[in-house]
Amino acid sequence: MAYPSNITVSGTEGITTGVNSINTDHSAIHLGYGALVSDIQTLTNGATKEYCMTTPEFLYPHFKNVVLKSLGGSCKLELIKGATVTVNTGDALNIQNPNDNATATADMTIKEDPTYSGGTVWTTIYALSDSTRQTIGNAETSTSDNQELVMKNANEEYILKLTNLTTDTITVAWQGFWYEEPQGVDTL
Repeated sequence: MAYPSNITVSGTEGITTGVNSINTDHSAIHLGYGALVSDIQTLTNGATKEYCMTTPEFLYPHFKNVVLKSLGGSCKLELIKGATVTVNTGDALNIQNPNDNATATADMTIKEDPTYSGGTVWTTIYALSDSTRQTIGNAETSTSDNQELVMKNANEEYILKLTNLTTDTITVAWQGFWYEEPQGVDTL
């Protein structure tokens, strides 16, 4: 984009000359560290669908947002930490970088249908809908710039679990966003 000669873009915002400032996750996208994943499933009466998220060796995923939509009935999404995973050989989900100019790829992997036991529910969201298929239930874990779940690194395994809360067959769609960086805890 060509700016008029009276507008500067280095160090200040071009139109108001205010200081440039963007939030952390938006900055992570511009730096090429962001990651997006999504999936859609049909779940019958009380059925579940599970995924295993395996974190990178030297990077900490900062899970910023999960959007959950449900059609035909209510469902919940749980993120479980500390589970013991014995089988993690399912199909891998396609993870996209939201910055098409970046060459980086996400180091976290997400595979379908793991076998696991134990663990503690870290966070839960609900998408509430009815069986008329006229209303879509919506839920999000975070819309705040200041909220995120910082995962452990070093091949830690987390379970993302969808559960149909009704006796009807439902369609569930979800999308997650995170960024990966080398520091899990800041020292003040």
